Amino acid sequence: MIDLFLGAILANVPQHHPRHLRPIMGCEVEVFGVGREEKKTCKTQPSVPLPKIGEICPFGYVDSNAYCVPRHDDVEGIIPNYSKELFEKCPPGYKNNRGYCQSTPDTGKNAIPMITDSCPKKYYKSGSFCIQICD
Repeated sequence: MIDLFLGAILANVPQHHPRHLRPIMGCEVEVFGVGREEKKTCKTQPSVPLPKIGEICPFGYVDSNAYCVPRHDDVEGIIPNYSKELFEKCPPGYKNNRGYCQSTPDTGKNAIPMITDSCPKKYYKSGSFCIQICD
C-alpha cells in the first residue's frame, strides 16, 4: 500500500527538474555532485585576434588586415591593447613578446588593460592592468 502511495506521488511530480535536483516524496532535494559541472570563475587569457600595433605582430601570430591572428590553437593568449603604443612592462605571469604581453602556460589569470582609474568587479589592479585570478 505504501509503495502504491509513493508511486502515485512520484508520478505526479513534474519531470522538468534541474539536473542537480531530484524529487523525493514530492519534494526537491539537492544532490551534490550529480550531473553538475564545475564552473570556472574565468578563462585564462584567450588566444584571439588582436589589433596590430605598429608594423609587427608578436611571435606565434600572423598579420591579417591590421590584426594579429594566432598561427594555431596552441598559441598562448595576449592581453588586448587598445592604445597605439606597445606595452613596456607586463604583469607578473606574462612575458613581453615584441611589446605585447603574452600569458605563460601556467599563468592561471586573465588580464585586461586598465582604461580608467579602477578595475571591474572581480579584478584587482596590478600596475596598468586589471587581473582576474582563475580557479
